Amino acid sequence: MLRSEDVDLVSWTEMLAGWNVGAARGPVARVRRAHGAEHVPVDERVAVFDNDATMWREQPLPTHADFILRRLVEMAQGDHGLRGRQPWKAAYERYYGSLGAVLVPHYAGDVTDLPALASGILAAFDGFSVEDFEAKAGTVVRTMQHLTLARACFECACAAMLDLLGYLRANGFSTFIAR
Repeated sequence: MLRSEDVDLVSWTEMLAGWNVGAARGPVARVRRAHGAEHVPVDERVAVFDNDATMWREQPLPTHADFILRRLVEMAQGDHGLRGRQPWKAAYERYYGSLGAVLVPHYAGDVTDLPALASGILAAFDGFSVEDFEAKAGTVVRTMQHLTLARACFECACAAMLDLLGYLRANGFSTFIAR
């Protein structure tokens, strides 16, 4: 197990060169406190980030939604019966506005159309082990092209956030991205 005394404070100027001083001040101050006066043991240093636009491009579609829709298309290509059912129909016809037509009312409290979308998402990965899902997601994120940027989605991650994750790990933090 890594101990606090085994982790030297890594200079933020090296690892966060793309950040301006004002933006970097918050994370750097937290790391300094963990190493200094507030001393947080390494096994208790945790940083969790929301997987939103600070990590990935969300336009014209969030990367994870694109991943799910591509899986639904793959399923509809293999099973013609799914092409007439939502959400496979919308995914197969590339009518991505239907996703927003479900989510916007959902955020306002109307869940009328949510069960069909949720059942499709659950069916998309039914029977996948964690390892199978991880392998598929890893392959897709590294190889699928972003819808508008004409490069692999993996290359569309926010460089500044990747730098921050590296900085935190170099200073003994476990980092997690949650959605």
